[in-house]
Amino acid sequence: MSHNIELQEGALLISDAHYSSSRPELLSLIKDIHSKKIPTTQLILMGDIFDALFGEVPTTQEKNREMISSFK
Repeated sequence: MSHNIELQEGALLISDAHYSSSRPELLSLIKDIHSKKIPTTQLILMGDIFDALFGEVPTTQEKNREMISSFK
Protein backbone atom coordinates (compact mmCIF):
# COMPACT_ATOMS: atom_id res chain seq x y z
CA MET A 1 0.00 0.00 0.00
CA SER A 2 1.36 3.39 -0.95
CA HIS A 3 0.23 6.79 0.30
CA ASN A 4 1.41 10.20 -0.70
CA ILE A 5 1.50 12.35 2.41
CA GLU A 6 2.69 15.91 2.24
CA LEU A 7 4.61 16.93 5.31
CA GLN A 8 3.46 20.41 6.32
CA GLU A 9 5.50 23.04 8.09
CA GLY A 10 4.74 22.80 11.81
CA ALA A 11 4.00 19.05 11.71
CA LEU A 12 4.61 16.95 14.80
CA LEU A 13 5.97 13.43 14.24
CA ILE A 14 5.95 10.82 17.01
CA SER A 15 7.27 7.29 16.69
CA ASP A 16 7.16 4.37 19.07
CA ALA A 17 5.31 6.22 21.83
CA HIS A 18 4.31 3.03 23.68
CA TYR A 19 1.42 4.67 25.52
CA SER A 20 0.03 2.96 28.60
CA SER A 21 -2.00 4.13 31.59
CA SER A 22 1.19 4.04 33.67
CA ARG A 23 2.85 6.47 31.21
CA PRO A 24 0.19 9.10 30.43
CA GLU A 25 2.46 11.66 28.74
CA LEU A 26 1.20 10.90 25.22
CA LEU A 27 -2.42 11.36 26.30
CA SER A 28 -1.49 14.69 27.90
CA LEU A 29 0.19 15.75 24.65
CA ILE A 30 -2.87 14.79 22.59
CA LYS A 31 -5.13 16.76 24.94
CA ASP A 32 -2.85 19.79 24.62
CA ILE A 33 -3.03 19.53 20.82
CA HIS A 34 -6.85 19.27 20.90
CA SER A 35 -7.08 22.31 23.18
CA LYS A 36 -4.67 24.26 20.91
CA LYS A 37 -2.22 24.68 23.81
CA ILE A 38 0.29 23.02 21.46
CA PRO A 39 -0.30 24.23 17.90
CA THR A 40 0.54 21.86 15.07
CA THR A 41 -0.49 21.61 11.44
CA GLN A 42 -0.33 17.81 11.43
CA LEU A 43 0.12 14.99 13.88
CA ILE A 44 1.81 11.95 12.43
CA LEU A 45 2.05 8.83 14.60
CA MET A 46 4.45 6.13 13.45
CA GLY A 47 5.40 2.77 14.88
CA ASP A 48 4.13 1.33 18.14
CA ILE A 49 1.69 3.71 19.82
CA PHE A 50 0.27 1.41 22.50
CA ASP A 51 2.10 -1.03 24.76
CA ALA A 52 -0.84 -3.43 24.60
CA LEU A 53 -3.82 -2.91 22.32
CA PHE A 54 -5.54 -5.91 20.85
CA GLY A 55 -8.56 -4.94 18.75
CA GLU A 56 -10.91 -7.71 19.81
CA VAL A 57 -9.87 -8.01 23.46
CA PRO A 58 -12.25 -5.90 25.61
CA THR A 59 -9.76 -5.52 28.48
CA THR A 60 -7.15 -3.76 26.36
CA GLN A 61 -9.83 -1.60 24.72
CA GLU A 62 -11.09 -0.50 28.13
CA LYS A 63 -7.59 0.24 29.47
CA ASN A 64 -6.89 2.44 26.45
CA ARG A 65 -10.40 3.87 25.88
CA GLU A 66 -9.55 7.51 26.61
CA MET A 67 -6.55 7.48 24.28
CA ILE A 68 -8.45 5.66 21.52
CA SER A 69 -11.32 8.15 21.79
CA SER A 70 -8.94 11.08 21.45
CA PHE A 71 -8.15 10.00 17.88
CA LYS A 72 -11.76 10.17 16.67
